[in-house]
Amino acid sequence: MSARLKGVAVLLAVFALGSVAGGGGAYAWLRRDDISGSEEQRGLRNPRRLRALERSLDLTPTQRGQVRAILAQSGDQRRQLAQEMFERCGDGLRAQHDAVSAQIRAVLTPAQRARYDVIDAHQRERFPFGGAMGGGRRRGPRGPEGF
Repeated sequence: MSARLKGVAVLLAVFALGSVAGGGGAYAWLRRDDISGSEEQRGLRNPRRLRALERSLDLTPTQRGQVRAILAQSGDQRRQLAQEMFERCGDGLRAQHDAVSAQIRAVLTPAQRARYDVIDAHQRERFPFGGAMGGGRRRGPRGPEGF
């Protein structure tokens, strides 16, 4: 192998390692809140919002504590309101799921219906509001029923 080819190979390797290290460092810097969890442990689910307000408004340490408490409390209220909304609005999804389940059960044999009922119960447990909430199917090992 010529010296020139070795030099190009070393240069490419250094560039590749630098890219990986830089990308990893940038990713870690952007996700530092998720890694440390310090604000979340104190009740704040989105510490970036607090930092953005702190920088934009030049908050004093006292104001920062007060705003953090407000955001933490409002986060709890927002989660409760979202849960109530899903419970109220899930009726249509549940009714549609029930109608589809009844149509499927009508074409199955009694043995298949028993297995289908296990699958359906599992789906209702995972998605209580009638749909695949949270981005769809989760990856992982499947149970004996194939789901």
